[in-house]
Amino acid sequence: MLKSGLIEFNLPEWIMTYGSWIIPIIFLLRAVGEFKYVGFFKSVKKTDFGKLDTKFFSPLCLIIGIFGIIIQLMK
Repeated sequence: MLKSGLIEFNLPEWIMTYGSWIIPIIFLLRAVGEFKYVGFFKSVKKTDFGKLDTKFFSPLCLIIGIFGIIIQLMK
């Protein structure tokens, strides 16, 4: 939102440079990471949250991460 000009707020340039890469990477790690309760390769899969995580949350995080990296590469 800051880069689009909708919000006028001055942040240091290094925050925009590194933060714009770190946030999509965090979403990708959350989606694909081999954690106990979250991610596509989680070990606890039979709970209600585990089923919903596989069906909704992990794909959403994967999409957000991929779109974030695509936005960064388009600059």
